[in-house]
Amino acid sequence: MNVDKLIKEKSLSQLLTESREKYRNQPAAGDATRTLTYEELGAEVDHLSAQLMRAGVGHGDTVAFMTNPSVEFMVAYLAVLQVGGIWLGLNPAYKRQELAHILADAEPDLVLFNPSLKAQSVDELRAAVGKNDSFKPQNFDDFHGREVGSSKVFLTQRDAETLQACRSKLKVSVPGALFYTSGTTGKPKGALAHQAALARIAIVQSKRWGVSTPRVLCNLPVNHTGCVGDIVGPVQYAGGYLFFMENFDVPATVNAIKTERLNALFQIPTQIISLMNYDGFEAVAQENLCLVAWGGAALPTTYVMKLRDWGIRMTTVYGSSETVASLTSSREGASVDELANSVGVPDPEFRMKIAESADRVLDFTEAKGVTGEVYVKHWTFLPGYLNLPEATREAFTDDGWLKTGDIGRVTSDGNLQLVGRTSEMFKSGGYNIYPLEIEDALESAPEVAQAVVTSVPDDKYSEVGFAFVVLATDFSTSSHVTESALIRQCKNKLARYKAPKFVEIIEGLPTLPNGKIDRKALKCLANELSKKRRTEGGLNV
Repeated sequence: MNVDKLIKEKSLSQLLTESREKYRNQPAAGDATRTLTYEELGAEVDHLSAQLMRAGVGHGDTVAFMTNPSVEFMVAYLAVLQVGGIWLGLNPAYKRQELAHILADAEPDLVLFNPSLKAQSVDELRAAVGKNDSFKPQNFDDFHGREVGSSKVFLTQRDAETLQACRSKLKVSVPGALFYTSGTTGKPKGALAHQAALARIAIVQSKRWGVSTPRVLCNLPVNHTGCVGDIVGPVQYAGGYLFFMENFDVPATVNAIKTERLNALFQIPTQIISLMNYDGFEAVAQENLCLVAWGGAALPTTYVMKLRDWGIRMTTVYGSSETVASLTSSREGASVDELANSVGVPDPEFRMKIAESADRVLDFTEAKGVTGEVYVKHWTFLPGYLNLPEATREAFTDDGWLKTGDIGRVTSDGNLQLVGRTSEMFKSGGYNIYPLEIEDALESAPEVAQAVVTSVPDDKYSEVGFAFVVLATDFSTSSHVTESALIRQCKNKLARYKAPKFVEIIEGLPTLPNGKIDRKALKCLANELSKKRRTEGGLNV
């Protein structure tokens, strides 16, 4: 299959309409309240599309929807794409200031909220809008015009003709979604995503999974590419079933895998770790799951080995809001080391380079053993940051390569190993230090479940590492897991200058609304703790 040719000819909306016709009687989506077949889903999507067009929403218009993962989310997302609009998910975990920034920047043509949300979330949205009537939020059920819990919706002949005309005019090279970056180093930027990029990940990811009829949990935030790109599109394209949960809850997730007969799990590593530490997960996983996939960070070796022992296939992917697509993925039959310590091999249809310096930029195949920023190129990547032409220009090299901001190393067997972000790298005694390399060394110890490394100022070395460690469940009360022991672990694995100067054992890591680790909050905490330790004459190894 020539994927590039296909996505130039058909939009994601057109591809998923074909899927709905092909799998019409099969279950498509469900949550705690209802389950829809593909035919029923299509009817709801078409009905909402007609409502959007009546409200004046069309090609290039932005629709913002505050909701948790749910059937309503899926109906809205697919309807927005179908009328040629731009999807903007609003995370209910966002606070007033975050929402105000996004709404002022995106200037959506329509703002909706799910009435099932907690009142506090809706209040935050209304407060963020303030007196701006242009963004006045509307109740989704009222706008949709259907009876809650009912999928009996119909189109008039005129609606059907208008919708068909709209579908025929869809262009794949226009934006279909707007994803705001997590904002760990400043205000979030709105990354526009091509309709074609959303279509490509649906096709390619569904093939990579290799699950004929995937039944997948979707509990990731609706404003994130992990939800919209990695899960919804691929499962729908493959004729699979999506089960939505409003948030991540370990016992409820384990129960859902069992009762909904879910056979594939795509989560971020922190979620997988929590599930695997839960009594009873092993039996449920072995009985139901044939694939566990993750992205956004590394899954420690200990957990990869457990999944391998349980006989479950695994894959890891690496992408970003700017690319939508997974730039790399694990090879079939990848070793434990490849899965735990790399993000796999590049997509053969993408071009990738490693920039060791401004003057030395190598093609991926020629860069074995080289460490540098990852550059990528494909026509579906980042049309631009909304309202930020200068940031858009800075994101690309003069000859059109997207600078990912990720520091990578090409291994001897051709995998990409991420060692950090350009914004996270620090210099200690003149040496470049990459936090991810230290995190991997710490997580290789069976006592360590997760590790995050940041930097703090140092009079002698300019900066030194400060590591936060979460212990594995079996070792949470162990007295022999000490700061000095963990620092020795690093020195046994890495050059001595890379070892962190401080280690703080904590119960859990703070996270952002998208579920990723909040490194900014940890850096602030590290600065506070290091000052306190120096004042009190703490450990100085």
